[in-house]
Amino acid sequence: TPYPGGTSARVRERNGSSPADAAAIVYLLGTTLESCGGSGGDDTVQLWTVMALLKMVESSAIICSREGVAGANFTSSELPALRVAWKYVWKVLFRYDLRYASYTSGAHGNNVGELVLQLLTQIIRYQCTDRKSMLLRGMQPSPFVHEEQTQIWKLPVFEDPSSILSAASFELITTVIQFTDISGSDGAS
Repeated sequence: TPYPGGTSARVRERNGSSPADAAAIVYLLGTTLESCGGSGGDDTVQLWTVMALLKMVESSAIICSREGVAGANFTSSELPALRVAWKYVWKVLFRYDLRYASYTSGAHGNNVGELVLQLLTQIIRYQCTDRKSMLLRGMQPSPFVHEEQTQIWKLPVFEDPSSILSAASFELITTVIQFTDISGSDGAS
């Protein structure tokens, strides 16, 4: 089944997963987030899907690392599908008709709200939406996150700083600052 961009996954039985394989999994988890994220959605499915996506951030980074590509003959041409899949997940997390952003107001102790904050942090940290080459060379600014940072600052968790119950919100802030060029016009004001 193709996913955005018309790319289909190719299974690499001997060399591990490719970026295209990871993109297919991330996209399928994103569709699960979307279909189960409404007010009638199953809370347990939402929790486990966000947890699976957290693991896929790490897996995406490993697949795209030097160790993940050694002898696998992967090319940077496989990365666009992975970026598109992660951008799709990002868009789903911020959709107003789904509950993920609203969960952040009560983020604490591994509940869905805290896991959403952790997922956003990891997507930014591992440059999932911007990766242009297989190897990361230090921290590079994220054009996608720079454009989308207003959504982050509008998360319910940041509406009342005195009600923050999780360190995950501070990790997110720190990561956004590290990977974007915050300016007074579109930063947290």
